[in-house]
Amino acid sequence: MEENKIVKLSDVCDLIPGFAFKSSEFGEHQTKAVKIGDIQPPYVNYASMAGVDVTKYTLSKLAKYEIHKGDFVLAMTGATIGKIGRYISNTGAYINQRVLKFKPHEDVNSDFIYYIVSSTSFQKYILNNVDSETAQPNISAGSVGKYEFELPSLEEQNRIADILVSLDNKIQLNRQINDNLEQQASSLLSDWISTYPCRTYKLSDICKYANAKCETGNLTPQNYISTENMLPNRKGIVEASNIPTGKVTCYKVDDVLIANIRPYFQKIWKADINGGCSADVLCIRANIESHSPILYWLLHQDAFFEYVMTGAKGCKMPRGDKQHIMNWSIDLPEVQYWADLATQLGSIDQQIAYNRIESINLSNLRDTLLPKLMSGELKINEIDC
Repeated sequence: MEENKIVKLSDVCDLIPGFAFKSSEFGEHQTKAVKIGDIQPPYVNYASMAGVDVTKYTLSKLAKYEIHKGDFVLAMTGATIGKIGRYISNTGAYINQRVLKFKPHEDVNSDFIYYIVSSTSFQKYILNNVDSETAQPNISAGSVGKYEFELPSLEEQNRIADILVSLDNKIQLNRQINDNLEQQASSLLSDWISTYPCRTYKLSDICKYANAKCETGNLTPQNYISTENMLPNRKGIVEASNIPTGKVTCYKVDDVLIANIRPYFQKIWKADINGGCSADVLCIRANIESHSPILYWLLHQDAFFEYVMTGAKGCKMPRGDKQHIMNWSIDLPEVQYWADLATQLGSIDQQIAYNRIESINLSNLRDTLLPKLMSGELKINEIDC
């Protein structure tokens, strides 16, 4: 069996920093560009990408900055430094400055390199090798390229990558199922409102803010929630990268958590575990516990976030006004019609939570397998995926 060899990332992969588009060139344009904020592991969020005017440039000048489905990039700057995202849109785009594109050589498996740079070891390397940390941490393509790792034979790379890709495919399938479940829930809510006679409620009629405190020493990256580990566009949460000291707001199962900074990002999550959240996250609890599913899907609507923005304070970092939020007026059926819908929505919530937790477990399994397969601690023929 061919022994693994130690290589630098730059030996097997071209590292291409993004193009410095001018800020005036961004706007409502058909062509999109990836900024560091669009890197939301494990993917690049195409929906959040801004348009950029490329008509002033020749296509040949921008060619090396193109990104296509399957490519993967790294954030070179700021709080998200080192984060990796794979581009999954069928529509090509460009990479903006401080975004680094990996272009693996033809004699290595591209998926294998993706898992190398997605590993915990690589993330630690990035954080320990920042080039500057004045206003914010930065790392250069040269420093990224110095990362060393064991490279097995191409045959072994292919076999390892196939296993890890199969796990990612299961995770992606869960995401697609949850997207469909969300559409079902939204349709159920709309049909319910249009079917029964309604009256006007204020949001405060059906819920309140939870304010009890808990010590962060009892929390974990899995159940501490801040605006940083809540995902835009109502995509839930990821693990927290750090936990502060002190006391935070306690949340419990079925509470609705909403990021209150820049509400237009629409960060919302219905808790399926108990935990704690930062002061910038609103913890909203149904007055009647069994109505929690209906509360969540009401707050999940575009109309709610649009209303929050009408009362938000601040320009650069707008923050929702808590009293204004509770004054939101909504036309809903009388309470005697709530039980059946709450049951249906609750069932959907349980399926979504199950798929989310399964995806977390699959992700942890994937991240555990790579170093064990590389070291020989675990043999490929011992794995059943």
